[in-house]
Amino acid sequence: MSVKVRPYRRGGWEVDVRVQLPDGRERRERKRAPASSRSAAIRWGEARERELLVHGPAQLRRESPTLSDFWPRFLDGYARANRQKPSGIAAKETIGHVHLNPTLGNKRLDAITTETVQQLKHQLTDRAPKTVNNVLTVLNVLPKKAVEWDVIERMPCTIRLLPIPKGSAGFYDFDEYERLVGAAQLIDRNAYLIALLGGEAGLRCGEMMALECSVNAAAHRSRRRSSRSTSDAQPGVRSSRRAASIGCGTGSCSHLAMRGAPARAIQELAGHMDLATTQRYMHLSPAAIEAAIRLLDQAKPVHGFGDMLETADREMGKSL
Repeated sequence: MSVKVRPYRRGGWEVDVRVQLPDGRERRERKRAPASSRSAAIRWGEARERELLVHGPAQLRRESPTLSDFWPRFLDGYARANRQKPSGIAAKETIGHVHLNPTLGNKRLDAITTETVQQLKHQLTDRAPKTVNNVLTVLNVLPKKAVEWDVIERMPCTIRLLPIPKGSAGFYDFDEYERLVGAAQLIDRNAYLIALLGGEAGLRCGEMMALECSVNAAAHRSRRRSSRSTSDAQPGVRSSRRAASIGCGTGSCSHLAMRGAPARAIQELAGHMDLATTQRYMHLSPAAIEAAIRLLDQAKPVHGFGDMLETADREMGKSL
């Protein structure tokens, strides 16, 4: 550690301060002292030396990247690095391309305020609440990762999702589903394939987009990622519904519930993270309704307090 003072070429005194920081790095500063005499310049230099030792050098504030600049890093470092489902990555790519980059792409991450989020909500008033919440969820995670990766200092905004009432899922009965498949088969092979993937395999639109398909050529076999997109899939499905004269609905989960499959089994097959999602289909289960009705046909319990006392008596008799 040292403090050296020498005449400054334009008058006054230059102070040369060298210190070794606690992490072992050496820090050197050369500045013109705000003092006219040499002794005052030395005192200023010694005070600066103590400040560097105690507090360290001032950190220069980095300029925050824009959302568009940070977006590829977010997709690679968060979605792909964590090996999210292909459908989840595809959905994030669509949200970035359609919603976030066109509206907020030029904004710096630390300038995305709560008011900015509310303005985005207003711009999406023609979209379904679930779609809006999907966009907001991605926007909520993105700056959090920027904070975690030391790109920005703090979360710049508060994001609140739209309330969505939980209702039962629309569904196709067996006859409607057969009409839908038949109509799709008459339209083209792509519509027929989509109807089968959704109705028989239970794939969602994003999962269809993320499918990897094998293409057999005459001389070789190659693998390529399917180029189907939401814009490709939806028109065929809409045309099939119109031709079959039916509305929107679901296929495989509905049919499993209608045949009396347990909710846990449907959850596992459909890949639902939350059992509450599966419960939306269980109103279709006649087996569950019939089982509940059969409870009324059971004989009345012998004891006035019901099966609980009867079971307790049996257990007590076993122990004696």
